[in-house]
Amino acid sequence: MNELYVLVDSKLNLIISPIMELPSNWGNISGVKFLSEEKLADLSWAGEKNLGWKKITDPDLNTVNVSEEWIGFQRANLKDLVSSKRKEMESEVLTFGEKQIKLSERTKNALSFKLSGSFNDTDTFIWKFMNGTYEVTYRELKEIRNSIDSYLQECFDVEYRFSKLVDTTNKTNGLFNLNLNLNWPSTVRC
Repeated sequence: MNELYVLVDSKLNLIISPIMELPSNWGNISGVKFLSEEKLADLSWAGEKNLGWKKITDPDLNTVNVSEEWIGFQRANLKDLVSSKRKEMESEVLTFGEKQIKLSERTKNALSFKLSGSFNDTDTFIWKFMNGTYEVTYRELKEIRNSIDSYLQECFDVEYRFSKLVDTTNKTNGLFNLNLNLNWPSTVRC
């Protein structure tokens, strides 16, 4: 999330885009993501006079004009970006020792269904993981399910803390100085 930009009209001293990741292509420019910061900052070489992409951490942005409406929209935009990242994290592969499990609704439902039965902690099952089939105990399946629940809650907690931080940011420079290195939970669980 540290690679967020805005499009600036230097003549008007105005931000004219939402905070966003660089597009793959923009206008008549292909491969925008591969351009140097210098080329991005001044697009006159591509016929786009007075326009340039600036990283939101660029200190020059503190002098650019924005409206209160833009700030409000960007608060919602940043929250949406973090929400999308959280949803992406919810489908990561989690590692439990040597076992790997892909988080999906099907997997979570299968675990819940299996754990709803009446079993002893030492009863064993054959369970197919991403990297092979293993014999696991009922206790191990409970620990895996509990760890998945904890992982998912940790993801929601990261999103919640960031949303609260964004809500308390009123000025443009506050938005541009937010720490976007969010501490997502580890996918290596035990």
